[in-house]
Amino acid sequence: YAMDEAKAYFDRAMALLDTLPETDANAELRISLLANQRWVMIHLFKISEYYDLLSRYEVLLTKIVNPGLVGSFYERLGFCEWFFGLLDRADQNLTKAAQMTEMVHNAEDAGHAYTFLAWIYVWTGDFRKVLDCTEKAVRHIEQDFNIRTPVVALNASSLAWSFLGRWDAAVEEGKRSLRAAMEFSDNSLICQASFILGTAYALKGELGIAAEHMEIALEKAKTPMDTGFVQLFRAPILCRRGEMVEGIGIMESLLRKFQSAHSEPFAVVCSTWLGEGYWLASEHEKAWEMLANVVERANRIGMRYFLAYAHRILGEVAMAMNVSQAAKHFDESVRIANEIKAENELALAYGDYGRLCRLQGRTVEARDCFTQALEILDRLGTLIEPDKVRQELAELPQE
Repeated sequence: YAMDEAKAYFDRAMALLDTLPETDANAELRISLLANQRWVMIHLFKISEYYDLLSRYEVLLTKIVNPGLVGSFYERLGFCEWFFGLLDRADQNLTKAAQMTEMVHNAEDAGHAYTFLAWIYVWTGDFRKVLDCTEKAVRHIEQDFNIRTPVVALNASSLAWSFLGRWDAAVEEGKRSLRAAMEFSDNSLICQASFILGTAYALKGELGIAAEHMEIALEKAKTPMDTGFVQLFRAPILCRRGEMVEGIGIMESLLRKFQSAHSEPFAVVCSTWLGEGYWLASEHEKAWEMLANVVERANRIGMRYFLAYAHRILGEVAMAMNVSQAAKHFDESVRIANEIKAENELALAYGDYGRLCRLQGRTVEARDCFTQALEILDRLGTLIEPDKVRQELAELPQE
């Protein structure tokens, strides 16, 4: 993890290549250098610089006769496009990369390609595709082991199970990822596995255990990337535990970083949780403005889980500011959560919708919404809302 030093050597090597003849061999050497630099650029959070280099030298691929190396290059290009939210282009390049690297039995880079295909589907809410790609990524590990592939792939799988509300599966995948990282004593990967595992506990409602994993993740963070992502997933837990000032401050700072890095998906994630933080802090106008912006951007990118999440919180904010706007946001949250099978998010939206109906004197509809919410929450084993919903249901007047 001497990333700055590694980057300095890379820059010197690229500069030396500039002084050499533009032969096919030197073109292949440059492409190989670029492909091998991916983790350095990622950990230093220099993904824009990396993408610029990949785009600049893509023309050299016509001189490369090694399809495995060309496939590796397209995997790196697809990763950057995933990071920027260019999901259709990322899907095309990562699929191409998987096909080319499999053709020449480059199992390591095929595993990487399937891993980040899985992460595309985390964003789009195609959670079954996440699990399918994760399985393919892990299968390639058996052919050519690389420690990063299982951890990053299993993290995608764990997060997908969390968004589906399948807590046992989310925790199990998170623990598998953490075991793999710990087996090789890789602190950066321990960090990443820990904050993903902590997220599963947080969304379930076990905030104490979640916070413990986040603190471990923060302690193990080795690079700017590690620290940034730990704080992104830790900050909403702070807000839900009542530590709004710290949580909101972290997310406001991170949002500026993601925006300057041109990462639309991570800016959407951060903005969604920041909007919720403003709502929990009773800063309603800030919450409304932030989440309305999330809806536009998440809809454009196709980030359906966070679109449903943002609509639900917007409905809650509307109940405090302009109740006539609440129903349309709850309707959208229910529709999208149903579409992507995000049952826990669906249950939370039903619970909020029930509160709106109760406020408006629509007792029958309130009872129906609360009943649906409670059935899902109890079946999933979610801890965050069932008791509250059960009490609200019991307090409704009998018809």
